[in-house]
Amino acid sequence: MDEFRPYLDAVTKSGDRTRTFIYILVIINFCILAAVLNGIAPDWNDVRLERLNKALDCLMTASQDTTCKPALEYANIRGFQYLTDTSNKPLTTEALRQLKKRIDHYQDKSVDENAFQIPLFNVLLDVNDLWVLSGLLNCYLMFFVVGCLEREYEDLVLAVKYAPDNKAKEILLTTQMLAKPVGNLGRLPIDKLFKVSIMITPLLLHAKVVYEFILAKTVLKERLMHEDPVALHAVASVGQLC
Repeated sequence: MDEFRPYLDAVTKSGDRTRTFIYILVIINFCILAAVLNGIAPDWNDVRLERLNKALDCLMTASQDTTCKPALEYANIRGFQYLTDTSNKPLTTEALRQLKKRIDHYQDKSVDENAFQIPLFNVLLDVNDLWVLSGLLNCYLMFFVVGCLEREYEDLVLAVKYAPDNKAKEILLTTQMLAKPVGNLGRLPIDKLFKVSIMITPLLLHAKVVYEFILAKTVLKERLMHEDPVALHAVASVGQLC
């Protein structure tokens, strides 16, 4: 068994290296996704900014528009319930000042989210550049993931080849996160469905994006056909470029 120990250690280390790299890959992609989503208009900050701006406009103009009521209710939920308190003018003035400050904060935050700064290197990128750079970055990251998986597979095959008995092979199985249990005990059909969903879900998401793009392009053409022939020609040109 002592002669088999180096092969077992090699499989364990290569497995830990692969899992660590996959964890890093997931974290990087999650951060990129969050940055891109925050840069897509309208994002959450833009929605908050629009509603608070509407509430401020209703207060400054004393408008009775139907859209003022939900805007003021939203402002009340956000902590500005004293905006309509006419009995206490200093309190109303302070609430109005805080509302304007909150709006300025959301405006600054909305502008800042259009930029993405690479940690440690102090390089500032526009959030739209992430659409291109994230795809290129993932190509290199996936290359390293495949390299790690190939190294782990080769170490595992080599360890199985020099395993002295079935007990050693069972120990090798314990090092594999997705290995089948011995004797298939505890194996559930939902486990296979989950693994299949991991492969199918990205394809379905991309198909949905393509479908919505085609649908939006068709609707846009039909609308512009009756309104702006010049814009229609521009849309057709963009479609040819795509």
